[in-house]
Amino acid sequence: MKRFVARKSRRITIKFLVLLFLFIFLTLTFIKYMFSGSFEIDKNKANYIMSSTINMSWNKLSMFDFGTIDAFLKDNIRNLNKITIKKEAHASENIKNASAIGEPLVYIYNTHQTEEYEAGTLKNYNITPTVYMAANILKENLKEFGINAVVEDSNLQKGLSERGLNYNNAYTLSYEWLEKAKEKYPSVKYFIDLHRDSVSSSVTINNYSYAKMMFVIGMNHDNYKKNENVMLKLNNLINENYEGLMRSPFYGKNSRYNQHFDGNVMLIEIGGPDNTISEVSLSVKAFAESLSTLLGEDYGR
Repeated sequence: MKRFVARKSRRITIKFLVLLFLFIFLTLTFIKYMFSGSFEIDKNKANYIMSSTINMSWNKLSMFDFGTIDAFLKDNIRNLNKITIKKEAHASENIKNASAIGEPLVYIYNTHQTEEYEAGTLKNYNITPTVYMAANILKENLKEFGINAVVEDSNLQKGLSERGLNYNNAYTLSYEWLEKAKEKYPSVKYFIDLHRDSVSSSVTINNYSYAKMMFVIGMNHDNYKKNENVMLKLNNLINENYEGLMRSPFYGKNSRYNQHFDGNVMLIEIGGPDNTISEVSLSVKAFAESLSTLLGEDYGR
């Protein structure tokens, strides 16, 4: 009887040790993954993608949050890095020689800041992609071309609430953003109001799905031709390299969309509610490439 109890006790001890070893192995593997070099790279990307969604800087997130971010990036951004620029944009070298080097040349804002995209696999992480996220992705893509950009981070809903305004007054508030931005960043050349359309459409280019884009041109002011000229130039540049990506520009006969503020204010609709952030990211990259080319022409004169 004693020998039976002893054998049973040894079997329990062996099973416990095996399970303990397995637990330690899995824990060490997890820690190694979390602090690997590739994780650090993804953490930097998460700085602009995730903070734009959850309104929290990356250095306030825990290691477990970054595990989620890392998975999100692999699921949604991995194809973005595979896309090669069709035509080498020549903006970078010209901009390096410009007097504005080191200062922002592009100001990006979202008059309708809460417009959302299809969550897709992001549902697994309780993340809802918005146009504000797209604005931050545009900023990072422009940086790859040597173009410094700033994204307006004021909270639209809070600003409207504090002023007793409703959503219909969003352009009133974003006009004030433009005024402050021009005063704070006199080097800014282009002002981009990034929106999401109410219509979702996509196009396949080189086996990748892109969210279609559209420029919106306000005609209810005297100098709308200046804004039209800039947006049509970009529209043509994008179509040259990404056929079918642009929808025909929309003309608002009775609207200004704050484009009377400056001849280089543009409004672009990227994707719709059923487009994923992956599709939007690819379109943003194409837009950034064309904008860098336009800036290169400006500073090449």
